[in-house]
Amino acid sequence: MAATRSPCFFWWCKGVTLAFLLAACVTLPSVGARRRRIFHDCTERHLEESEDIADLVVSATVERLLHGGAQVSARVKRVFKGPRELNGSVVLVEGLDGEGLCDAKLREGDTRLFLLEEVAASMARTKVLASPLRVTLPNLDKLQAAVHDEPYRRRLHERDLPCESKYCPWNGDCNESRLGVAQCSCPGSCAYDPLAVPVCGLDGVTYASRCKLRVDSCRQQKRLWAKTLGACQKQPLFYSPRSYLR
Repeated sequence: MAATRSPCFFWWCKGVTLAFLLAACVTLPSVGARRRRIFHDCTERHLEESEDIADLVVSATVERLLHGGAQVSARVKRVFKGPRELNGSVVLVEGLDGEGLCDAKLREGDTRLFLLEEVAASMARTKVLASPLRVTLPNLDKLQAAVHDEPYRRRLHERDLPCESKYCPWNGDCNESRLGVAQCSCPGSCAYDPLAVPVCGLDGVTYASRCKLRVDSCRQQKRLWAKTLGACQKQPLFYSPRSYLR
């Protein structure tokens, strides 16, 4: 009686198994090399170097994406370096499509740490010097150490600050309650500031200061930010035929 031959399943056939192992030995090193190229080809300045040349270091929340994400308008939540009066104001951040950035893709509502250089006067336009950092305690500590020119020391785990990741629409302020809960509220009023400069809002209205724009924006629940410094330039209601004769 002829001996029965056991069926040959894929993984148990000697020839197939050997061929599979040979293919894996050839493929895996190339995959590993590709991963190394992807993750190591992107090199940026060290955080300390970017901070040294930065005019403005802030945590800010993205309110609007512009030009496919190459630019964003972001609401400043906290100023680590730069003019303190920018707290609560909106800055235009450019250069997010730069080739030297490793992780600069943002979405509306994202809160990040930005290292920026001034492009236009009074920080109306800025440009990123490094990829925006996520708001974490280690990143906050590293940034604070760089700003104050101190060595970074890892701290024990602590809870995140409630307002660091809380987004308040319409230029609202974030306040922490006695129970440690982040709550949004509108600014009450604007203190007298002899150095306040009028701003032109996106709605074409001139506001006495950035603070006044924030108060009106929140009370009326309108998404507003300063388009330019100074009073808005009024457009003529009609054009004189003489203007075409120049």
